[in-house]
Formats: sequence, structure tokens, C-alpha cells
Amino acid sequence: MCETTDGFKLANVDLELRGPGALAGTAQAGHRAGLLVADLLADAELMHAARADAQQMLAADPHLLRRPTLRAEVERALGEDAHYLRRS
Repeated sequence: MCETTDGFKLANVDLELRGPGALAGTAQAGHRAGLLVADLLADAELMHAARADAQQMLAADPHLLRRPTLRAEVERALGEDAHYLRRS
């Protein structure tokens, strides 16, 4: 970490060392981010594509009213942190 001042490189090293923390909510660090099959570093390209798809889906149906099963799964997965979705 002493070899660079590049914030992106430092963030990647921090991610490797401490883990991602929570994707939603307030947890700052740790290896329990709720991701059971994804690796934030190795799967970055796939996650960017998934994010773009999710943004497109939410633009068309912000409250997922046409996708109640997906809405229930998102709320179940996020638990008490689901309220963070309603803020944006």
C-alpha cells in the first residue's frame, strides 16, 4: 500500500484485505457482504452489466409492481436494509 497514491489501486487492495462490507446498510468492512457466489473483484464486469440491467428495469418499473416476486426476493435478501432502496 506504500507503493502508490492511486486511490483506485488502494481501494482494490483494501477490498482484497478487508472484504466488501455490506452492499446496503452501514457495515463498513468484513467478508460477510451477503454475496454467496460472486467475487467483487473477479466478477466486476458481470456486475456492471447486471447493474445496467437493473437500472433499466427500475427505470421502467421503479417499485417493481410488475415483478412482485423479484420485489419480495430483493426485500428478503436485504432484510432490514431494504429501506435503503426506497431512498433513491
